[in-house]
Amino acid sequence: MALTSLDRQEVDRFARRFEELFHQGDAAAMADFYAKDAQVMAPDSDVVQGRHAIEAFFKAASEAAEQLGMRRTIHVRQVERSGHLGYLLSTVVLELPAADGQATMTFNDVTVWKLNADEGWRIVVDSANRTAPLLPPPTQPGA
Repeated sequence: MALTSLDRQEVDRFARRFEELFHQGDAAAMADFYAKDAQVMAPDSDVVQGRHAIEAFFKAASEAAEQLGMRRTIHVRQVERSGHLGYLLSTVVLELPAADGQATMTFNDVTVWKLNADEGWRIVVDSANRTAPLLPPPTQPGA
């Protein structure tokens, strides 16, 4: 699945479709948005390279999300393109059920897209970082 254009409307449709595929566990369709030699750089993970490895990455992530009852939402912030390259800035929010309500983790995400005449727009680099550490900072003695 490639995008035919890299404009805000098309990217918003991509984000909604990507969320649906994630929650359906369709890792093959998710990986199809990526170039054959694409790289995913996720927090606390080695670089995942190539469509097959990216499919395995999303399969494991969507299975874990289903077991935890997690919801994943993409909020598109910015779309830019010039020629055959473009990028998308987004915030990805993970919501997890917790004993006292709901826990939320937020990630800043950058995807770099490249236009291939034969395949359309595909992701070549997907890099995310948490907006807050996984663990709270240690308390200071005497605080």
